[in-house]
Amino acid sequence: MKPYEPMNVKNLRVLTPEDYYDKLSHRYLMSSITLPSQYSSYAVCVEYIRDWFLSKFPPRFFNSIYVEGGHSFDEFRKFSQIQEAYKKSNPLLAIIPVIDMEYNRDWIDSNPAYPMVLRRARMEGTFFNDIRDNRGLHLQLQFKTILMNFTFKIRLDTRAEALDMMEWIKMNCRAGWSETHNVAIDAHVPRSIITQIAWDNNIRINEDGTPVDSTEMLAYLNQYSVIPFLYKLRAATGNSEYFLKIPNCMVRLKMNLPQMDDGERQDHLVSNFNIDFTLECEMTAPYCYTYYSQTEHKFVTGMDSIYDKTYTAVCIDPLIKTEVPSIDEHNWKMLTEEPIQYEVDDEDLGKECDIDFKPMFDHTDLGILIRWNLDTHLMPEMFISFKVFNGGVECEYSMDWENLIMHVSHELTHNTVVIGLYTDNKYMNETLIYLRDAKNNPSRVRE
Repeated sequence: MKPYEPMNVKNLRVLTPEDYYDKLSHRYLMSSITLPSQYSSYAVCVEYIRDWFLSKFPPRFFNSIYVEGGHSFDEFRKFSQIQEAYKKSNPLLAIIPVIDMEYNRDWIDSNPAYPMVLRRARMEGTFFNDIRDNRGLHLQLQFKTILMNFTFKIRLDTRAEALDMMEWIKMNCRAGWSETHNVAIDAHVPRSIITQIAWDNNIRINEDGTPVDSTEMLAYLNQYSVIPFLYKLRAATGNSEYFLKIPNCMVRLKMNLPQMDDGERQDHLVSNFNIDFTLECEMTAPYCYTYYSQTEHKFVTGMDSIYDKTYTAVCIDPLIKTEVPSIDEHNWKMLTEEPIQYEVDDEDLGKECDIDFKPMFDHTDLGILIRWNLDTHLMPEMFISFKVFNGGVECEYSMDWENLIMHVSHELTHNTVVIGLYTDNKYMNETLIYLRDAKNNPSRVRE
């Protein structure tokens, strides 16, 4: 056996980190932060509290339920019953939600800077992990808690009903106490993240950044995610988008004691007693998404295009929201506060569609005016017009006024057709007055 000999340091060379990786392979440690929609969390909380409160009462107990900020695209159906809206019989319910935008649990739900969120050394909270062939695709979700205050206003006919309602609320709604629930919420996933994941996996995408085959994309996401992905309509944009079904989310309710007024006096009668019941709700909500991969994140960072040596440039819009103008080219105002939304099935995508307006116009002043114009050989276009959108693109259409069927001359790319309905209110009001006066007093001579 040879004796031990010291190492000859003259034959050693200095090593650097560059000696241990292939300089020709462009591999990066990339991470990007994306903030989800705050409105989505707001809407989920409002929906949960509304259902929670209504569950305390028998079905259809309230003759009218108004949620401040809710969709009103259905208003035009009640156009001929505007006066009746003021005559709805009690009990009535109004729900007024207010979100506290300054609430952060004493700065727990906050980060002083982006690097605090980009945890590259130790990724915590990643629920999506694709490590095939050392891909290194990860998606992380950080949570926060939102605080919302709700006011429930109930109107009743008599003082006796109001007093009984006060006791009902105290007992069934646990007024003055608090309670905690664990629920599953739908959290919106920003479109930019979905587009970037699709690009990193060579999944075909449309010009607006959405995957061509939503079924293929959904199958891939759920294969490597511990939280289920959903693909459904997002009412805020009118388009189908991707969501997470997050289980075991905390909802904490703190109820206050109800308050009652002295009613409204009309001559010798006192009616319309109002009860105000308030509560405070804390709910788990998404704070931010962090996406990790080994390629550049040009979709997530909002770049207009992305380039690759094997692909051509693909222009994207990170979020398409259908903007329907409130006034059309005739300076006619949209009849409803929000546009009409018409849903089509997946098998109807890529085709033109027909929309039947007859159930919507039947027994309304709008339907009466259309019929009167047709009977007098006047085209309804002289007081009514439409603007039709699908996937953020305005579509051409034709209208069969006899059957009230609209034909949309556009191959649909999204499940929702958004329609703006515009009317000449001056013509409508003057014509309605003429028709009603002619019916009630057919004589040409009036005293």
